[in-house]
Amino acid sequence: MAVDQNIISKLDLQLTPELEREGIAREISRFLNQMRKDADYSVDSKVVLFFSTHDEKLAHIVEEFTDFFKHEALISDIQSTDTPE
Repeated sequence: MAVDQNIISKLDLQLTPELEREGIAREISRFLNQMRKDADYSVDSKVVLFFSTHDEKLAHIVEEFTDFFKHEALISDIQSTDTPE
């Protein structure tokens, strides 16, 4: 809790499962954008994302945040492949 003059604020620092999933999605988005930059793609080039994972939680996050990735990382389509490399 913080008090400044007549203003009192309290922050809830509890990490909920929703916040944890959103944090992972944001980290994936950051990674995808770094990959785009490293590959020297133009700012408006859309790409297809292929991914594979044995981690069900990660697969669910990719599915849940598909629209977010498409918007934030300029992904035109996201496709799961059968075997992780």
